[in-house]
Amino acid sequence: MALFHASVFLLSSIMLAIAGDWLVQSLSRIARYFGWSEFTAAFFIMSVAVSVPELFIGLTAAFQGIPELSFGNIVGANIIHLTLALALATIVLGELKFESSNVRTSADFTIFFALFPFLLMIDGALSRVDGVILISSFFIYIIWVFSKRERFSQFYKPLAMDGYHALSHLEKFRQAMRAIGMFSVGMGVLLLSAQGIVSSATYFANIFHVPLVAVGVFVVGLGTALPETYFAVSAARRGNAWMVVGNLLGATVFTASFVLGLVAFLEPIVITNFAPFVIARAFLIMSAIAILLFSRSDEKITSREAFVLLMMYALFAAAQVLAW
Repeated sequence: MALFHASVFLLSSIMLAIAGDWLVQSLSRIARYFGWSEFTAAFFIMSVAVSVPELFIGLTAAFQGIPELSFGNIVGANIIHLTLALALATIVLGELKFESSNVRTSADFTIFFALFPFLLMIDGALSRVDGVILISSFFIYIIWVFSKRERFSQFYKPLAMDGYHALSHLEKFRQAMRAIGMFSVGMGVLLLSAQGIVSSATYFANIFHVPLVAVGVFVVGLGTALPETYFAVSAARRGNAWMVVGNLLGATVFTASFVLGLVAFLEPIVITNFAPFVIARAFLIMSAIAILLFSRSDEKITSREAFVLLMMYALFAAAQVLAW
């Protein structure tokens, strides 16, 4: 069984990389056809799509009466969004710019949403009322995003210069349908691969008797954040910086507000022992502060700053392992 799960983990990792490349290509063509910006396509389509594992795990955990697993999963995944995923994409790009004031504001809101659940848990629980607050804050934020037309005006220039505008409306429609089909297949492969990684990692965690909360924060969190990470790196390889930002910011906001709010509404999350979350909470706060300082200092994250984020995740991983 150990060899089987190791094989599943390796195969799933390879398929994740392939699916990530498919998704970048198809999403760019879908955005071009509908006249969306890269940021909008990644923020609304890709971020929600890659957050399906967190949503499914959250609903399953709520119905089984163990919502703390979902809480740990989302906290762990968001740490990866703000450190490992962002760092790897920035290293590939060389630097990640936050030139738009609206995108910088989105980054600030993302940090707020990542930390907001901890503020609501001062009393040791996320109640149904807290769940409603989280869900409501998500929709308020979405309304704000749609009110900023800048996100709909920056088109994908490399594809816009390949003779696309000379094509007939029918041919453009056909290309869009093929892109939607490619996106659907890519998402299926991506989610299936992520599930394979989560299953195999959970199997090994059970063998070594890792606590449930630690599994949620580190093992499941890593597995469910892999789609966002692979997509971010694939987008960076193609120079699509706006997709990197939109995907990671959108996934963090969606999981920390809507998904966690829905879980808390279905099954209140009561944490009687916060000790397993101390390390995760500390590193989430540190990574959030680092992103805030980096994005505001010179409106970009440099390769050197990306290595700082990468080291931060390495320290988080090491601290989690030592804590076991």
